[in-house]
Amino acid sequence: DIDGKLNFALQANLEGNDIDDAHGEIWIDDLVFADSSRIANSSNITINIETGDDNYKKIKLTSDKANGHAEGFFKYADLGNELYAQAFEHLGNMLQDKPQKISAPVKVDGHIDYTDVNQYLQFFSDDIALKENGNIDFSINSEMHSSKIAVEIGDMQSGSIRMTDLRGAITNDSTGCNASVTT
Repeated sequence: DIDGKLNFALQANLEGNDIDDAHGEIWIDDLVFADSSRIANSSNITINIETGDDNYKKIKLTSDKANGHAEGFFKYADLGNELYAQAFEHLGNMLQDKPQKISAPVKVDGHIDYTDVNQYLQFFSDDIALKENGNIDFSINSEMHSSKIAVEIGDMQSGSIRMTDLRGAITNDSTGCNASVTT
């Protein structure tokens, strides 16, 4: 049971007929997540969204904690449905619901550079500390039935255990689902 609060100020200037062709900017300021003993905050978050033909989107994130981008062809609802469908291929007997069909092909790539995530990690574990900077690369391709997420964490400490140059990846393709961690 987490008894916490989430507060933020939101402003948006979006145009479009529906969520999938909406373009413009979203601003989030004074983001605060807190519980009875911990607090994490961020400010000046900007999300810029450009759209084009055939569900093309280019999304750019800038903030004091992360900067990143995603670009490709997708509908927002299809992103989750495609990832679930790929997981279902390998974990079907562990998942309850069959995947929904996607309405259009999904092909998206992205990258996020992050900093100062320890204030957010404290909500999951008081014992884990990461080096200040890291990055995440990701891709999803429904036509190839593939997805990948690769994370460079750098240094991580949990109690007396310390790992340096920590990297991890999860890939899914026609050969199966694979995970790797290196230090």
